[in-house]
Amino acid sequence: MQVHTTASPEEFARQAGDWLTRNPAHNNVLLVHALDPNGVPPGQGDPVFAWVTDAGGEVVGAGFDRLPY
Repeated sequence: MQVHTTASPEEFARQAGDWLTRNPAHNNVLLVHALDPNGVPPGQGDPVFAWVTDAGGEVVGAGFDRLPY
């Protein structure tokens, strides 16, 4: 497994978007921030968008964080 991170909502959407849209109800908060033109979750500083890939390069998880949340 490998964790990938970016501050770019566009990059996050490119990398994790297909995985997120497989279960849109479950991933609705992540989708809003990945697909919103502003894409920035509330908080201060740069957001950290992350996706996890398995040994084959398939996305198996995603998330985001932004201080202080």
